[in-house]
Amino acid sequence: MIIVDKNNYEKYLSDNEVDSTWKKRDFVSEVEKYMDSSLNKVLLVSGLRGTGKSIGVLQAMQGRNAVYIIMEQGIHTSAEDVIQVLSSRKEDIIVLDEYTWVQNRKESELDGFLYTLASHGKRVIITGTESLCLEALKTGPLIHRAITLHTTHMSFSEYCRLYDKPMDQNACDIYLTQGGIFESYVIKNEHTMANYIEEAIIANLKGYVRDYRTLFDETKISNIIYTLLYRAVWDLMRCDPKLLQSKDNIDTQMALERLGIDLESTQISVNDIRVVADLLCSVGVLVKIPNLLNEMENIQDELFKGYKTYIVNPSLTCQFIKTVFPDYDNMSSILGLVYEANCMVDMYFKKQAADTIYYIESKEADNYEIDIVISSNDDSRKKQFYLFECKHRYKINVYNENWSIVNGKVDEALKDKFPDSEICGRFIIHPGDNDWQMHKYGKEVAIVNQDDNLYKYYNFDKLKNCLLNVNNPAHTKPMKKFR
Repeated sequence: MIIVDKNNYEKYLSDNEVDSTWKKRDFVSEVEKYMDSSLNKVLLVSGLRGTGKSIGVLQAMQGRNAVYIIMEQGIHTSAEDVIQVLSSRKEDIIVLDEYTWVQNRKESELDGFLYTLASHGKRVIITGTESLCLEALKTGPLIHRAITLHTTHMSFSEYCRLYDKPMDQNACDIYLTQGGIFESYVIKNEHTMANYIEEAIIANLKGYVRDYRTLFDETKISNIIYTLLYRAVWDLMRCDPKLLQSKDNIDTQMALERLGIDLESTQISVNDIRVVADLLCSVGVLVKIPNLLNEMENIQDELFKGYKTYIVNPSLTCQFIKTVFPDYDNMSSILGLVYEANCMVDMYFKKQAADTIYYIESKEADNYEIDIVISSNDDSRKKQFYLFECKHRYKINVYNENWSIVNGKVDEALKDKFPDSEICGRFIIHPGDNDWQMHKYGKEVAIVNQDDNLYKYYNFDKLKNCLLNVNNPAHTKPMKKFR
């Protein structure tokens, strides 16, 4: 094991080409809050390879009384070794990187030992590349004694802040194709995509199966994961008639064969797919969103009924679409789909904790849909809905549009199913300037970039006032964040 403390901290950063002046990812502030807290729990920092877990924790350590202990792959480190080292350390903060590589953890009750340290005032942070194995720690001695901080998702606003880019369409397109992950992991083509999936996702799940699900058929893992990723992009594709053209159905078997996946030979069951889907959702690789109106009974595939899945990384979404649907080479349309998926993922992670997120899709005669719906409750428990459409274009003019968000069809459907509900805000999310517009049917719509103001959606009236003031020619100051 490698031990980093205040005596060799700077040297370790230098040796590993980590620049202490690098901007911090958003999750680092949460790590710092935990380090400064008296919370009686262990912190798990979980995320896919290349999302900055180790660097972020090292940044949070700076100036604090902390020790950073790294397990080395291929070098035997027993739980007894770790306990011996930790028993001699006086630091207030203990960080264990690649913790799941420690041998005989369960037999030695190392997990319980770490909680004992946390309960006596130490701040204990566990991280590593095997995110599923980290998540599984919460089913053992750390049950109800650990909290998880996910790092896989990097929002568009975070990307622009880190890379000093304006929140415009050009930056947005780069972000959608590069995913906001660090440069060495940018997915450029189907080969780098496959390598990343193997290293970051499949190996992750295999590690979990090795340690925790011995009855799971490991030979199916890659096929199941590719199937799930395919399902996620198909959820996007099937809703876009421009891309599907006259094809009402896509041959799933044929698409997966392009990736070397043979569903028939591996005999993947619906239950297998659901189990793995839930695992990938638990570590922030996928997001599963239900249909608020749940009117998808015409879809035969059980996995499609009632919900969509979204890949958290936009680069992976983009490359997957281009790989399994090579005939659809309209990059503008593809970016539009990826943008919609990314907005959903972004809102999923940034919405208010008490609120619930949905989409709306109806294939009945009225044929209406809403990309994102946030459901909230006021003090009387009355349902409040906030509607969002995602448009991958810089200029927006809602006046003459017949979008579901303004044409009244969704209003009627929601009133029918939720009589006491109220639509409290309508938003168009786009990679352009903030604006306020009135539709010809009298619906007021906020045109909002993916900046911090969007995630204060529950203050719709305040946002309206801000936008109206900003767009007043006499008002020259930029829009401020509001509470």
